[in-house]
Amino acid sequence: KNCSGVGKTSLLPFLFNNKRRESLFTETTDRKFRNSCVDVMFGTISQQSYTIVDAHGTIHETTNLTLVKAIQVYASLQIIFVTETDLPKSDNDTNDFIYTAMNYSYEIASKPTIIAIFDRNFDDERETESLKDRFQNFYSNQSWPNVYWMTIPLYEGAQNLDRFTMDYRAERLKPVFAEKLKTAEPHIQQQLPYRSFFSIQSTYLLNRFDASKPIRRHHVQFEIESKLKALFQKLTDKTENLKIVTPISYYKSQMDMNRKQLSLETIDENLSSNKLSSTLEQLKLQWKSVAAVNEYTKFTINLINNRTYTELLITEIYLERWRSSYVPKLKEDLERIKQAICEFVLTVIGEQSSAKSSLLNSLFGCNFRVSAGRCTIGMYLSIAYYKSFTIIIIDSEGLLSLEKSGSLFDNQMITMAILTSHLV
Repeated sequence: KNCSGVGKTSLLPFLFNNKRRESLFTETTDRKFRNSCVDVMFGTISQQSYTIVDAHGTIHETTNLTLVKAIQVYASLQIIFVTETDLPKSDNDTNDFIYTAMNYSYEIASKPTIIAIFDRNFDDERETESLKDRFQNFYSNQSWPNVYWMTIPLYEGAQNLDRFTMDYRAERLKPVFAEKLKTAEPHIQQQLPYRSFFSIQSTYLLNRFDASKPIRRHHVQFEIESKLKALFQKLTDKTENLKIVTPISYYKSQMDMNRKQLSLETIDENLSSNKLSSTLEQLKLQWKSVAAVNEYTKFTINLINNRTYTELLITEIYLERWRSSYVPKLKEDLERIKQAICEFVLTVIGEQSSAKSSLLNSLFGCNFRVSAGRCTIGMYLSIAYYKSFTIIIIDSEGLLSLEKSGSLFDNQMITMAILTSHLV
């Protein structure tokens, strides 16, 4: 209630190990303009990420009380800053700030809470312990199961303190904060996950004209989240995703592979040129029947041209999670295949005519074709033996070649090499 400008923001580096005081806005010259505002930032404690909502100024019923309550509803940990003047003189004090902040609802009263008391006599350990005891004794009859009390120094005018005093305070504060957080950690993990700051914003806007009525969590979901779910939930590691999402590129790649097989001097005995030509014609017909702009392309165009930056970030996070859900199984399958085939797979990749084939011939005694320009088409395979080890050696077609204009083929070649090999 009376903590405006005394150093709440300056204490964040003692809590979050990736926050430097120089990176925080602690100017006091425009205090009157920033009163009742909040800063949103991100911090880390023991590799756990937190969204930090830093409320500036003091709590006032007509300006920011509803906003603070909306933030409290979503908080996994709340830190309430008070001064000695916030300690009520009697049980009937109607201006009891801590009681108001903690007893708004049972949910809030049960949240992990650190009550930090600014103490002008912080450097006197006996005096500061006495102040903490006074607060604890006054509220000892309250049902607050997860409240942790501590005292902290005033940082107003701290720039005038000598270096020894600043270091002494830091040495006292950091272990105390660490101890409180360690004790609160099990209760923090039990809190409902915080999903989006837009939920806080929506909750505040729904309740800003009436701070007296109960405030509940408000679930916010963007329209684009439903669209992403509809588009990508049907894609799995069992479906032909390239064919579904980018059919034109898929059929073009298939036709290029087919033409490459037709151009080879020696055709596999099980694959006649007539069969290859027939397959190529079928691919051409399928390619022509594909809509130039499918639902995935329309989604991407709409995302770039009409959607907000926030929705772009939501899409990026959703796709990253979608991809990562298949990574463990893909790695397991690849490792199982590698172990079933051989003990070691080695692949070389690089620009065209950079002596990849010559290097393998010299190192392992292979007989890969060498010449100036394009000599390796696709991937060639050879086997070498070293003691009891079997080594599969793969020579890949050169990247950035004149025959292959475009990055699709190069990306496919690199992906194939990385996913199938122990060493590239």
